Amino acid sequence: MARISVPVTATRSALPSPIHTGPIRSGVNLSTPPSNSTSARKVGWEYLAQSIRTSLPLVVIDLLALVVAIAVSRQFLITVLGGAAGMNISVIFPPIAMGFVLIGAELGLYPGIQLSPVEEFRRLIVAATSMFAVWTVAILIVSEVFTVQKGFLALSFLMCATTLVMGRSVARRVLGRCQWWGFPTLVCGDDTRAIEVFEWLRGSPHVGLRPVGVIADPSTLELDGSESWFIGDWSSVRSAAVENKAYWALVIPSEEAHSDITDEVSNCLEILPHVQLISELTGLPDHWGGRRPVDGLDGIHIQQNLMLPGKRAMKRLMDLTVSVSALLALFPVLLAIALAVKLTSRGPIFFGHTRLGLDGRGFKAWKFRTMVVDADKTLEKHLQAHPELRAEWEKDHKLKWDPRITTVGRVFRKLSLDELPQLWNVLCGEMSLVGPRPIVTKEVEKYGDCWGLYTSVKPGITGLWQVSGRNNTTYDERVQLDEYYVRNWSPWLDLYLMIRTVRTVLFAEGAY
Repeated sequence: MARISVPVTATRSALPSPIHTGPIRSGVNLSTPPSNSTSARKVGWEYLAQSIRTSLPLVVIDLLALVVAIAVSRQFLITVLGGAAGMNISVIFPPIAMGFVLIGAELGLYPGIQLSPVEEFRRLIVAATSMFAVWTVAILIVSEVFTVQKGFLALSFLMCATTLVMGRSVARRVLGRCQWWGFPTLVCGDDTRAIEVFEWLRGSPHVGLRPVGVIADPSTLELDGSESWFIGDWSSVRSAAVENKAYWALVIPSEEAHSDITDEVSNCLEILPHVQLISELTGLPDHWGGRRPVDGLDGIHIQQNLMLPGKRAMKRLMDLTVSVSALLALFPVLLAIALAVKLTSRGPIFFGHTRLGLDGRGFKAWKFRTMVVDADKTLEKHLQAHPELRAEWEKDHKLKWDPRITTVGRVFRKLSLDELPQLWNVLCGEMSLVGPRPIVTKEVEKYGDCWGLYTSVKPGITGLWQVSGRNNTTYDERVQLDEYYVRNWSPWLDLYLMIRTVRTVLFAEGAY
């Protein structure tokens, strides 16, 4: 097996540095966002419906396994050992069952595809152990008969561990025969191992990944196009995924790889929310994802959470909750800033600047006005008087000392207070609390091949760039930080960045 290493560009990020999957193009004159640029595939109701169809049978089987285990244990204690049942199980079972399902969902048991038997066994035992631990604590708090209960709990736990594993095994064998269960999957690779993986998946429907065909370079495999399993070359990934309603891809890197592994993976990343690298790779950074065995096929799973409808709904709920709370709590501060702006310089209180957001659509990003009236003319006069500053301006469109900024505006910018009105943009759904920095049309060319990825999410008030040096970073680093955020989003990452933002604002890190 060839060993493939991935070069990583260092950044100022507090998190591991992202992998840049495309070059930063320069010298391109774009007055408007490119209408034909590649954009991320929209994943919505079809994916959600497929997830429900795949998850629901497993939820039902697991709950039946719990019912059988607890009922048998209770009856055994009563009839065989003559012990007391201890409590009315029908009353406590609903919260127990709900707790198990929530823990199982967090552990990835639903929809539970691509899990090896060993990994599924481990997660089932962890879920059952967590559930019984909570149950035991609840009994200790509300009951004085724990001595009667402990035998029942111990027996029920052993029975649950057995019935859950057996139930899952039988359910997978049965569900694997149903065409509506599981996820259509693309197998991508330029050597015969891709064909072997395709055939293995066809014979292993219990895994939950249903292969629809192989994406490969026909010249490399010397194909004539008549092969039933061949559905197109690498340029056909998008059309094949949409046509077959595929949301998974297994990528098998060539043993004789002549290119960076990211070139092969990046063909799938903007199209499919789940990409699994099947290989014995070394040197691949951990932050790409966790290593997961696919029933014997070891690989690295890359899940792009912000392509998934459930994750997007969770992020939107966080945005609404925090933005409404912040607007109410900060109302006196907002009023004080508005008065300061109005009383210290002529002009409007708020300034709306057109930025590019989700799907490349323009919107007005609101700020407290921190610049003088006729700011553009003031800047041009300043650059003419100080030509040595023009290079600094053209590099990042920023100056460490900007003549357009008012005295109070300089303070507000230092503390990022001028951006508080963007909470309204969040409330209206134009922005998110955390996300890539909103950009103007002139900056599109700097994103190059990452433009489609950038426009697949809403821009944020704060983000990875803002807590990683802000204006002290280069634009290439900024693009990579945005790319990392989109590819690795989680609620915990948002929470971490919001907490880091407080520190960044208080110490004015990288602000000018």
